[in-house]
Amino acid sequence: MKSSDYHYVARQGYIPIRNVLIAFVIICFSLTFPGMALIPAVVAAELSGSEEALPIYEKEVLQKTLNDIKGKLDAGFPVTTELSFLEDIRNELNRHLTEAENAVAELSLTIPDIDMTEFEAEFAEKLDNARRLIYELDNIIINPSIDQIDSVLKLIEILDPEVQGEILATKPELPNRTVDTKVNAFKVRPVKATGAPVTDADLAETPEIVFTEAIIAKAAELNHDVVDIFTWVKFNIDYEPYYGSMKGSNETLVDMAGNDCDQSSFLLALLRASGIPSRYVRGDVELKIEDLMNWTGGKTPEAAIAIMQRNKIPTTIIYKFDAIEGVIFDHIWVEAFDGHNWRLMDPSFKEYVYTEGLNPFDIDEESVRNLFDTAVTTEGNTVSVDQEAINTFSQSLPEATDEILRKREIFVSEKNTLPPYLARGITGDRKPAEEFSTMPESMQVQVKVVMPGGSEYVTPLSAIAGKRVSLIYVAAYAGHQAYLDSIGGIYNLVWPYTAAIRMNPVLQIDGEPVAEGAIIGLAQYQYLQIGFLRPGIYDPSNPVWEETNKPLLSGNRYNICITTQKTSTDELLRLGDEAEASIMGLPLDGYLTDDMIDEKLRLSGMLYFSVVDELSDQVSKTVDVV
Repeated sequence: MKSSDYHYVARQGYIPIRNVLIAFVIICFSLTFPGMALIPAVVAAELSGSEEALPIYEKEVLQKTLNDIKGKLDAGFPVTTELSFLEDIRNELNRHLTEAENAVAELSLTIPDIDMTEFEAEFAEKLDNARRLIYELDNIIINPSIDQIDSVLKLIEILDPEVQGEILATKPELPNRTVDTKVNAFKVRPVKATGAPVTDADLAETPEIVFTEAIIAKAAELNHDVVDIFTWVKFNIDYEPYYGSMKGSNETLVDMAGNDCDQSSFLLALLRASGIPSRYVRGDVELKIEDLMNWTGGKTPEAAIAIMQRNKIPTTIIYKFDAIEGVIFDHIWVEAFDGHNWRLMDPSFKEYVYTEGLNPFDIDEESVRNLFDTAVTTEGNTVSVDQEAINTFSQSLPEATDEILRKREIFVSEKNTLPPYLARGITGDRKPAEEFSTMPESMQVQVKVVMPGGSEYVTPLSAIAGKRVSLIYVAAYAGHQAYLDSIGGIYNLVWPYTAAIRMNPVLQIDGEPVAEGAIIGLAQYQYLQIGFLRPGIYDPSNPVWEETNKPLLSGNRYNICITTQKTSTDELLRLGDEAEASIMGLPLDGYLTDDMIDEKLRLSGMLYFSVVDELSDQVSKTVDVV
């Protein structure tokens, strides 16, 4: 035996240096993050004499498990499986904590007392933090609650100061290989053959496929030709990542954007309006990670996958060794009958070209300061702006805003306009899938309006997208309405007649009544409940509505403005011009009609969403975040 294999300690005798080094490694890993960065399996195996590698639980795994439990608790789903996994993590943390404590005891035999005193004081705080974490996990396992989970998630961040807050879609969490227990996880569906015989349903309108004047005109503009129709949709409609049918065909045309469901609805509307039998196809599509990054705008594989998953698109990651090679995800496209065969067409998948913008912060700071000194003057509470000075400064900048900001444009490829390429794209050759003539209810974003008194109105969002949704009050009885008419309307009521009039809440879609509520006195409060049901975030057997309550004052008029991912500025301007024209046509002593009031309320809501969209778009391009 070599003398270098041992280290002499007077009070204990000889202790192998190898064990001391292993114990020190254990302490270092434990100190990095108490109970989180944990002992490498190979080191723990060596220490215990076991050749079997032990499982490693990292911080991200614990955070993901806690967030999974939180999400299911919030949705009202059982969390038995997740709690069992959390208990395994807790046990592993406990075991490593015990090993670290034992290692410290062994290490104390090899370190002088004066050095050990300082070390033990520092290590005691680490051990206390680890014990606190395990104690909190025990409480969650016994009686899980969202507040407890939030507290532990904050504790994890405190214990590891190097963990930075996540920047949305810029530095997302790396998806791991563990089975996703969320209800929106990708699931393989039974294989169904496509290409069933043509039926009348393949030419019919549906709630989300409508033959509006704009769609009929667009189909005629494209010569009712299947190739021209497909090519125009593919190269003009921007892709937006979200799950399920939200816009429908007409709103997709208005917004010039949509996801796979809505672009397919729009394509089907053009095809069917042209007399071409067509239907939806749904399947599980595989895509290379480079193509997914280009399609979504994510600059890293992790960012592209995060964009899909955070928008509730069921997605599974394909790994090659430790690298992300691609994804498989739930997708909808179209097949059209050419008189002989069904042809596959995917309008939503397209290639993008990105142009990096100029850095707005490269503008000369001195020039900006001079601008403010010369163009903006203050006197008391009055601020004056020299517009000419601002215009002069603007002329020194790039000619267009798009030159400053990052641009994303659809790449137009001439070869894809030819019939042989209609079935290409990410679907490749024909693959087994399921097909349907109308969008299944399970894939539709649903809207529910619970009227005061309990009556409900439920509809797919795509059926009312772009329409005016109003909540108005009308006189409950004919006699009351006759009296209001005799005095010139509700605004001319005076006390005590106001207390005698009874009102009835009515929900209208584009001015047509669809639901009524309970009768109530004038100027009294009621409550309206609005709920949304989004596919991909709930168990179909146990749908969970996202609901909110809004107070109503009887006699007022209200508008329910619902955004569908993007608000078209062109549509807002068009509706604004129509509203202005109707007002300009009033006599000088005339009053706004109820219809005009409802339209102005609708425009106010659309303007709000339009401003939010524009600001979000500009800011995201400026800071380079999807």
